[in-house]
Amino acid sequence: MSTPTPNVRQLLRQYDHGQITPAEFRQQMAAVAKEVLEEIEADHLNPMAAMAENLQCRYEVARLMVHHSAQDVRDILEALAQEEHCASARFLWNASHPHIPLHTFFRIRRQPTLRIHRIRGCGASALRQLNRTQTAQGPDSAGATQQSPTEPNGSFGGAQSMEVEFEFNGHRQWIRLQRDRRGRLNLISPLRA
Repeated sequence: MSTPTPNVRQLLRQYDHGQITPAEFRQQMAAVAKEVLEEIEADHLNPMAAMAENLQCRYEVARLMVHHSAQDVRDILEALAQEEHCASARFLWNASHPHIPLHTFFRIRRQPTLRIHRIRGCGASALRQLNRTQTAQGPDSAGATQQSPTEPNGSFGGAQSMEVEFEFNGHRQWIRLQRDRRGRLNLISPLRA
């Protein structure tokens, strides 16, 4: 059994720390590119399956967007990309880039699969929803729009901690994430292989 190809961020970190040589870095990056090209070729050979996968992934993202913001989902995917034991991490290395559509990071039928089923404790999204509801109701009796008592002036930060139920290679599991002092989500519960 071959070892999985590390993702681009892991390769860059290894290269920056001197753990791999420039030649090894180029060789590993070529392996990453080859893997991506093989998926593109498979999509070209079976366009109906590729379209079905694309539509299912778009549906999954739309379902999550009902209750959560795109930034919350991107933060979760970015935290998973840092995890060495997550086989899907090699496809998530650029999840924080807002110009890349979210549905491209989900994998419903392709191996390794990755699906987010539920997100709990996503305080920022709940506060955003509360603010939208209060703003839609109009001014209160004093003539001013109501603001969230926990966040002044309607500015919202990310949730401090959250739990995510996701499916990874056919196994559902809950993970716990928490923000560090820089605002990045980090895994605080280990992934099961």
